[in-house]
Amino acid sequence: MPGNHDEVARQFDGLAFGDITVREETVHVTATGKRLWVVHGDLFDGVVQHARWLAYLGDSLYTVILAMNRHFNRIRARLGFPYWSLSQYLKHQVKNAVNYISSFEHAMVDEARRRGCDGVVCGHIHKAEIRDVNGQLYCNDGDWVESLSALVETMEGELKIVYWTTLLDAPQRLRASAAASPPSAAERPRTPFPTNRLHRRGARMKILIVTDAWEPQVNGVVRTLKSTRRELEAMGHTVDLLTPLEFRTVPCPTYPEIRLSLLPSARVAKRIADFAPDALHIATEGPLGLAARRYALGRQMPFTTAYHTRFPEYVQARFGIPLSWTYRFLRWFHGPAQAVMAPTPVVVDDLQRYGIGHCVLWTRGVDLDVFKTQRVNVLNTAHPIFLYVGRVAVEKTSRPSWRWTCQAPNGWSATARRWLRCARAIPAPTTSAC
Repeated sequence: MPGNHDEVARQFDGLAFGDITVREETVHVTATGKRLWVVHGDLFDGVVQHARWLAYLGDSLYTVILAMNRHFNRIRARLGFPYWSLSQYLKHQVKNAVNYISSFEHAMVDEARRRGCDGVVCGHIHKAEIRDVNGQLYCNDGDWVESLSALVETMEGELKIVYWTTLLDAPQRLRASAAASPPSAAERPRTPFPTNRLHRRGARMKILIVTDAWEPQVNGVVRTLKSTRRELEAMGHTVDLLTPLEFRTVPCPTYPEIRLSLLPSARVAKRIADFAPDALHIATEGPLGLAARRYALGRQMPFTTAYHTRFPEYVQARFGIPLSWTYRFLRWFHGPAQAVMAPTPVVVDDLQRYGIGHCVLWTRGVDLDVFKTQRVNVLNTAHPIFLYVGRVAVEKTSRPSWRWTCQAPNGWSATARRWLRCARAIPAPTTSAC
């Protein structure tokens, strides 16, 4: 059915090219007996009919947006993100566009009712939808370029909208076989560890840890992963790490010590395939983590993830982005994981409150070979003594803690007050070692 983007085909109305017939409009009867008027819909667009120059201008701008969207989504795919339509986003954000879509839908169903049909099937506005409008069935198939959607009818007469991105993420749904298709990553039951023959007491495993945080960074995530590798190897497991040291990188904005890997998908896939791990752990949500997640989902490979730091709070403190936006990304990222490892019960509760429910506690410890208890008062001073261990940064909220601790109760000793004044005197941009 030709529309405003392929008007040249309208001259072939009624002609058949093999099994394909060109029609301006037709009436389709579903398996359940419903009569649906099928038409492109551009004839009900006032701009197309009465302001041709504006329609051509809009068509040119739309083509430019599609070209931008293609390159933008190529980058998103390499980073492991799903398809996202820029033009769809703009349509849904502009109030006039939303009002236009609503007017178009009502005009289409009114014409279908006038023709004695039960509903309408159309396109034109590129917004895939099936819903009831004023008692008439309104079906829009979207499009195959921008929305990547299509309208299909089952053998039972049920109308559905299918999306190509969904079919790509779950290719098993395309297999037309009598046997039940294997469950997708989101449908598999979540267990803390891969349920294969190697998961038994005393078994030796090949474990691959994918992390965007690694040397020469000095932070808690790197320290945790290095200690984890050391302890796992001491238990007899084979541990390999996939880190930014193997890739070209750029500095992370506002945190240049973190290096972001450029276009890592192909090499990440090869590394995982070559190592063939029994357990895959994705430690971070950066480019390497996204690429490993994409690889694992495409091959139905179980994996675990970790939540090391309060990333949404960090982004909000640095850039003012609402917490809900970042937690929505985290739900998408960690959703298919077998388990999300979190450091404290408080963090587990926070994640669950934001809809990330399959969390397990992965606590930190103290290296007793380095830190030993002793009863000698090395500082030769009275208590209490306040010690802050960590980077002095905006997301760590260390400044409020200094302000709070500097308000010492009147009953405290002069020594305690002196230590609090020393703590208050530490410059904010620096880190103090004790």
